[in-house]
Amino acid sequence: MTPLADHAAQLAGRCLAVALPRRWKHVRAVGLKAERLGRLVGEDAQLLAAAGWLHDVGYAPAVADTGFHALDGARWLLRQGFPPRLAGLVAHHSCASYEAEVRGMKPDLMAEFPFEESPTSDALWYADMTTGPGFGPTTVMLARAHTALDLGAGHDAVAWHEKACTRDGWRWLAAEHRAGHLVQAARAYLQIDQPARAGRALADAAHLAPDELRHRPHARAVLSEVVRSPHAPVTVIQLAATLGVT
Repeated sequence: MTPLADHAAQLAGRCLAVALPRRWKHVRAVGLKAERLGRLVGEDAQLLAAAGWLHDVGYAPAVADTGFHALDGARWLLRQGFPPRLAGLVAHHSCASYEAEVRGMKPDLMAEFPFEESPTSDALWYADMTTGPGFGPTTVMLARAHTALDLGAGHDAVAWHEKACTRDGWRWLAAEHRAGHLVQAARAYLQIDQPARAGRALADAAHLAPDELRHRPHARAVLSEVVRSPHAPVTVIQLAATLGVT
């Protein structure tokens, strides 16, 4: 590991390991993958590795400011004295411009951090988007669905979710990850006042991976909201009774 990458890894660990252990697990995998990809980008190898370790530092409670993690992380990196190019790679990683547009922050993003099109940028995107439950267009669509949901744009979230579920890549995701996405889809359906469709999404999630509903508090909260609707499907009411959710 180069000095820059080592410093990046240690800093990311201090920011994320305790506060956000699941995020840190992802970041560690991305950082290590970025290091392995270094041979493909020549002199940018240590820059790529550092960007891999720091790409999600904007999620850290000590770093987060606007709630847009790519921009928060990039700004923070500049304040810590990291090179502007490294901050720019972090600012624009993995479809960040889409989230910026949805949040109304794209002008700020583009003004502060010029978008880089290079093998190094491509390698960072690859390292991030192929680390986790899946990759490719389906994962991008699901990420967009989650972003829209978090921003309260339920109709957009549903549209992206339904588009993703028609792709072959959806079937390649592990069952527990599909179930997790279906719970998020149920939240989106609730946002647009469609509790019956929310119920069907939860029923599908329970069929794929029952533990996703049994053990995850946010999933049980969504289930509780659905069963209070007069339009809740019978299967979901029975599921809630089985899990002791009211």
